[in-house]
Amino acid sequence: IVVNGDGKNVSTIGYGETYKSDLNKKAMPLSIVLSNCSGVTIAEVEAKAGTGGTCSGDNLDGDSYAAGLNTAFEIWGGDADTGVKLSCKTPPAAQKVTITNGAGTYPMTSRIVVANGKSLSDVTAGDVTAPVTFVVTYP
Repeated sequence: IVVNGDGKNVSTIGYGETYKSDLNKKAMPLSIVLSNCSGVTIAEVEAKAGTGGTCSGDNLDGDSYAAGLNTAFEIWGGDADTGVKLSCKTPPAAQKVTITNGAGTYPMTSRIVVANGKSLSDVTAGDVTAPVTFVVTYP
């Protein structure tokens, strides 16, 4: 289950109204919460572009997930800039989640950014979305 910073189950992380000055700065916490995992002590989490989604940039080679209008979203395991970037183009190794008493949590941060190879002046107004799929495996 994906939960937002308020601990509510969500399928979308809403950023609300965001200004150009917020790009590369505005971040939202989220987590994958695992429960009822009896007999399992470790899970692995990976992120990948969801159905219809791509990596950002004209060549689709950015670390962030394309959102449209020359924007994108970064996904970080832990905090932005200090955690593990769950890159779209070059994903890191699957991230391990310890499961204790059938439960575990993988905290993450999503940040809205200017798309790979673009500048702030390229960004236009409107609604943006970036489908990202989280894959959980039990090795």
